[in-house]
Amino acid sequence: MLHVKLFDGLKRGVVVAEGIWPNSAHERGEGINVLTGADAPAPYGGAAFHDNKVWLRAL
Repeated sequence: MLHVKLFDGLKRGVVVAEGIWPNSAHERGEGINVLTGADAPAPYGGAAFHDNKVWLRAL
């Protein structure tokens, strides 16, 4: 679970989750980077872009 803050400047439906929090700040001690792989993208490596489905709810 992550806490969120709404702000202007993002397209509707977009969530930005920065990886600045230590693993211990997340449930089960698993940080945001467990959602991405470490393998180099095909065919020659370089930058990889990942997307994930998220659900938001008010607490």
